[in-house]
Amino acid sequence: LMTLKLKQIKPHPTNERLYGPPDDGLVESIRQYGIQSPPEVTNGDLVLVSGYRRLDAARKLGIEEVQCIIRYDLADPLDRESAIVLANKYREKTTDQKAAEAAWVAHIEEQKSARAKVAGLKQGPVSALARSRENLEEKGKSAVKAGKAVGWGEHTARAAIKVHDAIVA
Repeated sequence: LMTLKLKQIKPHPTNERLYGPPDDGLVESIRQYGIQSPPEVTNGDLVLVSGYRRLDAARKLGIEEVQCIIRYDLADPLDRESAIVLANKYREKTTDQKAAEAAWVAHIEEQKSARAKVAGLKQGPVSALARSRENLEEKGKSAVKAGKAVGWGEHTARAAIKVHDAIVA
């Protein structure tokens, strides 16, 4: 654990996009009992990956310093994104938040897949038809992973992602 000033910690944009501001209950809980679970930040640049709502509540209460867990395993931006979703796995969420989370997990998985292809992990000549099938398979795998991340089946995740993407577009 390391004590950090709140102003040193950089918020990650995914947190607010997916989960929004803290509710009054969290602010009151931190007022009474303090922060029970230390926020997690990346090593070096101190980007917040867990504890966004707790730190926002702390700011509202005038708290200036907090104990944080330093994560040395999150140098890759996509790993940071995944860590944010994982850190909120057991948090109570609205259906909208779950849909946004599922869409984001699918996006992360598609980015990882694209990165692997560019890195040459899948080599050899590929026909347009095979590439098309491959892309559909990757989208299917992304939906399965997104569904698992939020506790939904593949079909529910696909439908929620489609609706979420239509609303956001």
